[in-house]
Amino acid sequence: MEWTIETILNLLHTTNDGRCVLADGKKNNGYLSDDAQNLITQLLINHLLQDQSKGTDFFFRKISELIVEVFPKEQKSVYFIPSKTEGQHQAHAKGKLIERWKNVARKLRLAGAISCERKKTADTQATTSSLPNCSEEVKSAIHWLQTDGLNFSNLNIIKEKWLITYEVRKYDIFESNEQSISDIFLKWPIFQNSKGYELVLEDFKIGNLKTA
Repeated sequence: MEWTIETILNLLHTTNDGRCVLADGKKNNGYLSDDAQNLITQLLINHLLQDQSKGTDFFFRKISELIVEVFPKEQKSVYFIPSKTEGQHQAHAKGKLIERWKNVARKLRLAGAISCERKKTADTQATTSSLPNCSEEVKSAIHWLQTDGLNFSNLNIIKEKWLITYEVRKYDIFESNEQSISDIFLKWPIFQNSKGYELVLEDFKIGNLKTA
C-alpha cells in the first residue's frame, strides 16, 4: 500500500486516537502537544505494522513529511532524523517514529508475531544484489544517496556519488525484469526531490558519453 496524505487524514478522522490528535491541534492553534505527538506516532506505526509495510528510513522520512503536510506547524525532525553515515560524527536514525517502531517491533518479535525489526538497508541490498560484482564503494554510495544525500545541498558531491552508481541504476531501469517504476523510486528516492530532474539529465549525459 502506498501512503499518501489521504492515508493520514483517514486515520485521523476515523479513529478515536486520530480525533484526539485533531482536537489537540485545534486547541493549540495548529501545534501538537507531546502527548498528541506520541499518539499520532502510535497510530501511524500501528497502521504501518498492520499494513505489513517495511520499516525503512525512506518510509519513515515519507511519513514525517506527510505529518507536516497535515500539521504545518510540526517539525519533521521530531518524528524522524535520518542516519548520518559519513564523517566523524556518525549517528543512527532517530525520532518518535523510529523509537515507537523499535519498541512495538521488539514486542511483536518476542511474541513471535514478526520475524525481524526495521530493515533499514533492505533497499540497498535489493539494488546491489541485482548487479554482479558490486564493489563496497558502490554499495556505500547507494546507501549515502538513500540517506544522507537526501538532505545534502552540495550538488557536485551528489553527482560524484551518482556517477559511481550509474551502472547499478542502468541495470535496474533497463535490464532487470523485476523492477517496476515504483520500485525504482523506492530504491532511488532522490529522484523525487528538487534535484531529481538534474540527476535524470546527468544519467543521460553519462549514458551518451559511454556510447560515444
